[in-house]
Amino acid sequence: MKPNCKFVKTFLMAFVTASSIFVASGCSNNSGAEYIENTYIPLEFQVNKSIKVIFDSELLVKSVGLASSKITTGNGAIKSIVEIKNIAGVPYTVEYQTIWYDADGVPQQSSPSWKRKSLPANGEFTIVDVAKQPNLNNIKLYFRLPSDVELWVPVPNPIEEYHNQNNNQL
Repeated sequence: MKPNCKFVKTFLMAFVTASSIFVASGCSNNSGAEYIENTYIPLEFQVNKSIKVIFDSELLVKSVGLASSKITTGNGAIKSIVEIKNIAGVPYTVEYQTIWYDADGVPQQSSPSWKRKSLPANGEFTIVDVAKQPNLNNIKLYFRLPSDVELWVPVPNPIEEYHNQNNNQL
């Protein structure tokens, strides 16, 4: 019986792709970014001159979208308004904390504790935090997954990706 060359070629290509994903996913550092499949994924984002968002994992980078963000002043109060969106397509719970900084970048005030929010699939949520001092004008918003919550974001099957690429070339 003669082996089917197309099947063997497809199997080997899928095996090599899966192996490289497995090896690449084990390579990371703790310098504010992670490497996934040879792609640099930053964990810190300077949204605008006053707001910086920091994620504790690349999984959250792929799951939490920022719809809008701003710092407003009015009636003697300074407040940050950050709208987030669940872009993972599945419901999950996230924890967040806001830390206010003065013009020199020195932390002055933070939320007393981490706050928890359950986000439905494609759901949105607005985070509002009010500064307690008039000289605060910058925030860092930290996101993390609670230790008792797991989030799974599906990735494409390497064999399906290979077939899709081949079908698109025809």
